[in-house]
Amino acid sequence: MEQQIFVRLKTEAPPTGTAPFDWTEVSRLRQEKQYTVTKDVVATYIRQAPDDPFVNYQMAWCHDSLGEESAAVPYYVQAITPGLIPPYLQQQAYIGLGSTYRALGRYAEAEETLTAGLVRFPNHPVLQTFYQN
Repeated sequence: MEQQIFVRLKTEAPPTGTAPFDWTEVSRLRQEKQYTVTKDVVATYIRQAPDDPFVNYQMAWCHDSLGEESAAVPYYVQAITPGLIPPYLQQQAYIGLGSTYRALGRYAEAEETLTAGLVRFPNHPVLQTFYQN
């Protein structure tokens, strides 16, 4: 499923757009596993459009990829709150935030996030799995 989402992300332009986002560059850097450089590039977009949910999701992903879970949290929250990104990214944001809260030992917030994700996407198998564990 993760690869399927990556392929979809790789081939689509950003779904929202207050920031001029060069998805091709970000995708290339990720494929090359240059996560720190990817984060630096996405940070330039965050400065241009701090409220853009797509850009916030990308920054959360960057922090998670680098093991910076605490830093990922506010970006996941910002990505979910506006509800402006497509459903497949919203699902990933709920999963990422819930998983991150669990990794940080913030179990009540993890449960709240995963429950909210399940309410919004009741048939999503990964949300169901995380919630059951």
